[in-house]
Amino acid sequence: MSFFRSTIFRNRRGNNNNSGPPDEDRDSQHENKGHLAMRGGSKELGTPAPGEHPEDIEQNINAVQSFLATRLAMKCYSCASNITESFSVRDWIRRWSEGAKGNPAKGCYLCAATCSSCRTLTCLGCSNKVRNSKNPHEIEGYYMDWCCRDGRLFGIWLLLARYDRIEIRWQASSSVTENKQPPARNSHGPSQRKTQDARGIGYADDSMRRYSPFTAFFQDASGLPPVYSNRPLQFHGSDEKEDEFVAKVFDFVSRMIPGPMSKNIPPELHAMLQLGLLLDKVADLLRNDSLDDVTKRSHVYKAAFGLVSKLSSHPELIDLVKCARYHKQQTPGLEILSSSKSQQHDSPSLILGEKIASVGERLKQLARQSKIVLESAESQDLNTRSGEDLLLCCESILSLYSVISADQEDTGMRTRASPQEKWEAFHQEHGVSRDEGVFDRTHAYYSKAISMTYSSPGRIKRMVTEVANMSTSLPIGIFVKVSESRPDVMKCLIMGPPDSPYGYALFDFDLICPPAYPNQPPQVHCRTAVGKTINPNLHPDGKVCLSLLGTWRDGDAAAQWQPGKSTILSVLISIQAMIFTEDPWRNEPAYTSAVGTMADIRARRYVEKIQPQIVTAGMLNWLTQPRHRYGIWQKEIRAHFKYNKANILAKVDKWANENPVLRFRGIVQELKLAIEDINRR
Repeated sequence: MSFFRSTIFRNRRGNNNNSGPPDEDRDSQHENKGHLAMRGGSKELGTPAPGEHPEDIEQNINAVQSFLATRLAMKCYSCASNITESFSVRDWIRRWSEGAKGNPAKGCYLCAATCSSCRTLTCLGCSNKVRNSKNPHEIEGYYMDWCCRDGRLFGIWLLLARYDRIEIRWQASSSVTENKQPPARNSHGPSQRKTQDARGIGYADDSMRRYSPFTAFFQDASGLPPVYSNRPLQFHGSDEKEDEFVAKVFDFVSRMIPGPMSKNIPPELHAMLQLGLLLDKVADLLRNDSLDDVTKRSHVYKAAFGLVSKLSSHPELIDLVKCARYHKQQTPGLEILSSSKSQQHDSPSLILGEKIASVGERLKQLARQSKIVLESAESQDLNTRSGEDLLLCCESILSLYSVISADQEDTGMRTRASPQEKWEAFHQEHGVSRDEGVFDRTHAYYSKAISMTYSSPGRIKRMVTEVANMSTSLPIGIFVKVSESRPDVMKCLIMGPPDSPYGYALFDFDLICPPAYPNQPPQVHCRTAVGKTINPNLHPDGKVCLSLLGTWRDGDAAAQWQPGKSTILSVLISIQAMIFTEDPWRNEPAYTSAVGTMADIRARRYVEKIQPQIVTAGMLNWLTQPRHRYGIWQKEIRAHFKYNKANILAKVDKWANENPVLRFRGIVQELKLAIEDINRR
């Protein structure tokens, strides 16, 4: 796993294992040819009409069309014969790969065409004879080189265009069939039903199951014709064949991207990367919120991080990973977008949606998780090989994100944001934190924790990764604090759902994972409920009754704890959604099925009865009792009553109008004064 660290820092320094002339020197050899300015191209079927897309996208399309037209107009430098007749990306890549496989001295130029008349090699970048390749780049047995700046650019275009064709084929030829039952087997012969892999992706027939995108990249796509679909683009999940293919494409493109010392990056390079699907694939991989999965699929993530690192190391290219992207709902791929003549009459147009999160924003989620994991690096469970791999992966993610996120925060957004947006931003930053104050004598499970002498193998690592995942997936209104020295000991603060009788009230829970976790569920104690009657599932002794915790045995088996699926996050979500419900009276097993007018009256009276305790214990006490106001949750309390102030006041006023008990006790007025007080300080 040292590859994560080495890839990032090697790219940042601009070094390469294949020593040779620097990229900048190589490009400068043919600067006399200059560079093409953007100009429009004709629009036919398969290419958007003028004005159909945002101006920058139209400029990108014009740029790549002009660039390709100029490359394909090149003649043999020796005899002036046509050298690009019947050009296709597939055939060009195939011819290059046949010469470049295992042969560093011959045929490694992606940018060169052989004249059929005089057999000389001409560079399509500069129209000159290609120079001798002394130190070509090698990637897993394939040797690659370029002659000049535009030759390099043409090579990048070829790789991106071919990737798009294979990715579109992969998507169009694979259909999700999880909910479809295959037809019964024919008694007269083998069934012709669709096959389905472990991910639930069904293939049209067995030939697609054997289809290798990597082989198709260099060869003839197994003889299959081009396939397009009018369905929205949707990248698939983990697939070993596709991961291998995508990793190699990432590596090839990364090697060809200019280094940080290159100046005046051609605008066509931006255009190619923005119009193509490769960066969209990177962003899709970075949506993964499982660090365990990232570590297991290290080969493809190493390559993805390498490409992002190469782009982010260049001041003229970093915007490709920092800036928001247009959502490509449909695309015919870069090859067809680059052609002024439609190559496929049935190919779809480029259809764009609104701008979506940048590659850097996607990486932010993994960076937040990585930070949580690294803070637990001293855990003995992480001293194993898999634990060390996880830590190295996290270090790499944080290192890469620190480059991308530099100077990105100072946008003035926080001052312009609404209270709700500020609350969401606060939750995003503080939803999960580590605090040694969690593990003290007041914790409900303190004695149990200090007497624990055994921990099952992998228990701590499981909890560390769970907490890391929660840092990017906790619902708004749930906060988790983890002990710095004991990651199995936690405190949780849960806000009641706004539309429930518990709306905006705060409830404090203590949690511990037993020695056999995750084979046994965690234990949870509600501190706020002690000595009170606020919910049938929260007892006055603090007991939390929930099927998932094994403390309420009624209900079907699927609701019980399942070691391979259930998590601490699922427990917290269940508490917020299933205990703090709109109709808590019917949480009582005896009244679950109660219907009719009398049942509705009893349900309403139950709410009226518990509301004063909810307002007192879930709101007022947090503001007026020092042990709450200045305790471990003081930061969260202040933010909650600041950003949710208007909603809280509107909610309690509504309750007071509907509930005379709450109105006559003066609790609401006392609460309003306490909220004003904390917002003045």
